[in-house]
Amino acid sequence: MLPDMPPSQTAALAIVRGQRECNEKVLPWMNCRAFMDEFLEWNIRNHQAAQLLRAPFFFDRGTPECLAWMQLSGLALAPYRLAAPAQYRYAPTVFVAEP
Repeated sequence: MLPDMPPSQTAALAIVRGQRECNEKVLPWMNCRAFMDEFLEWNIRNHQAAQLLRAPFFFDRGTPECLAWMQLSGLALAPYRLAAPAQYRYAPTVFVAEP
């Protein structure tokens, strides 16, 4: 990654690491709803923090993917969650790369 193009921190891994360090239970295999809520909030915070940085900025994940995982997990999507992708827009050009 080029130094002037910072990536966002991967939300899911950071949440799992933090929860394990604190012996907490906001983990996808223990409390999927709480984990996904934290995942969404983390992605929103990443988006807000990126607004203060010089573009371009690379996101590993984002709010649309988070909502897709919530839906695939059978979790109800409240209206404020459904509004997140429109409220926190990404650039119209995206890059997809192999892991």
